[in-house]
Amino acid sequence: MTQQGKNLLGGGRARRTAMRQAEILYARAVAQSRLPTLYTVHGIPDTHDGRLEAIQLHVILLLRRLQRGAPEQQAVGQALFDVLFRDVDNSLREGGVGDLSVGKWIKKIARQFYARAAAVEAALETRDRATLGEVLTDNVYAGNVAPERVAGLVDYLLDLDAQLATAATGAATGNDPVEALHFPGPTARQPGSIAVTAPATGSTAIQTTPRGGRVPGAPNEGRAP
Repeated sequence: MTQQGKNLLGGGRARRTAMRQAEILYARAVAQSRLPTLYTVHGIPDTHDGRLEAIQLHVILLLRRLQRGAPEQQAVGQALFDVLFRDVDNSLREGGVGDLSVGKWIKKIARQFYARAAAVEAALETRDRATLGEVLTDNVYAGNVAPERVAGLVDYLLDLDAQLATAATGAATGNDPVEALHFPGPTARQPGSIAVTAPATGSTAIQTTPRGGRVPGAPNEGRAP
């Protein structure tokens, strides 16, 4: 965590509240990322890395709202980032990565997450479908995807971002992000069919594949440091 992040979270009761809210929001991001049509219709690979990509996309959408809110919401955003990477850390260890290597993995994955989040944020801000499609093609699909699948995922993310923006703006519950930020249920673009393979037990959301030589969530980055 950065010093700025520590300042946002504060200490004692405020920090505990932010972490508790972040854990609830993270669980919602995980649940939303398991929608079957993300994999069966939009073509996200139904693999450990593909599920991590899906989780990260939904976390990015939440962070986008939290970072625009009051200081209390910004603190929850920092906590949400911490919860995500706590889960990544746990998954790496469960996958057999030793204590001396986990830190290097986390730093690399965090750099990739920041870069991806910035690119997705910029495309969402201008509703630039072409740029968002390029980011998704490179990161989620590793360049191997039919255009209509990318277009469907672009539609999904733009719609979801707009719905979250409306929910955050229209919330009558003050600065409580847990009350304001809910993912909607399945829509016409999410008909659902086949259940997505659930991650193995032991962590909230994901398992990574460090021993396969590929950095989770970044198929074009090569081997781990």
